[in-house]
Amino acid sequence: MSMYSQNQPIGKQNSRYLANSLRCVAALFMILTSPAHVRASSVYVALDSYEYDFRLGDIDLGLDPVGLALGGSFDVSDKIFLQYEFGKWNDDGRLDNSRDATSDFDSSLFNLGVGIKLADWELLASFTDINDQATLQHGRELEFNTMAEVGLQSLKFLASRTDEIGRWERYYSFGLQYDDAESMTIFGDSDQMLMQNSDALFGILKIGGDYYLPAKDQSGWFLGASLSWYQELSSSDDIRQFNLSDSGTLLLVPPPVGNGNGPGNGGGNGNGGASINRTFGDNFGLLGLYATYQINEKWSLDWSTSIGIAGDENSNSYALTLGRMF
Repeated sequence: MSMYSQNQPIGKQNSRYLANSLRCVAALFMILTSPAHVRASSVYVALDSYEYDFRLGDIDLGLDPVGLALGGSFDVSDKIFLQYEFGKWNDDGRLDNSRDATSDFDSSLFNLGVGIKLADWELLASFTDINDQATLQHGRELEFNTMAEVGLQSLKFLASRTDEIGRWERYYSFGLQYDDAESMTIFGDSDQMLMQNSDALFGILKIGGDYYLPAKDQSGWFLGASLSWYQELSSSDDIRQFNLSDSGTLLLVPPPVGNGNGPGNGGGNGNGGASINRTFGDNFGLLGLYATYQINEKWSLDWSTSIGIAGDENSNSYALTLGRMF
């Protein structure tokens, strides 16, 4: 069913969904941190920032949202594990354009995955929900309001293998990702509305590795890099226009398809945080770099960045993550 069929704004439905997601994650967090639990688990909190460039009409919005992400993993059994994550980002300010304008941007993410360990391989299936809301006030006296809402649901299936050679660790993954996005843009200065439904199926290939540099006692550094490639296998796009005029060309907010980053994007020993990257296109790559300081057997501090390459629109993202093992 379309999210518009009940004549409710995307934001209201998304807020209910996010509220339910947060309740589930809160319950998971209490279970995972309970002393009664004896199986291995981890929790991390990350300070995240990413670049996000799009256009609303003839106004360019170059945003740098900043936010927090909370996530972790939990071993259900010797072979089965769960991953979870949620986060929220925002950005606002005055834009340097040909006319005065102010903007407000909010984004939320929820991710849940289940994996199976098979010898040196891991099979992971995950679901991600991302919701964006952008509001723009513009005009000589800021009398116009332009609004955009984007909702993305993504399913990912990955098979990963890790090999250790001394202090070196290498890993590679391959799989599929399906993205389904819906967006709505309302232009306040012309009373025009655009609605877009799009989906895409990507093939994913990722390779990477890191090196362990011991310090003292149980501490040390993991220095690593990874390269991911997203190859579009199929896609479709449907745009509906309402009350359009011939006054000019109107552009939709590009949906965040192919974001490519779930929990632990750093791979290997990197925590990575959410590290959302808004690079998009038919085909594109993500270069990941990370440095993790293993403080002791329980605590770690991780810095990571993700750099978009060869996409229709490339962007970078950054994350500083504090993690704890149980």
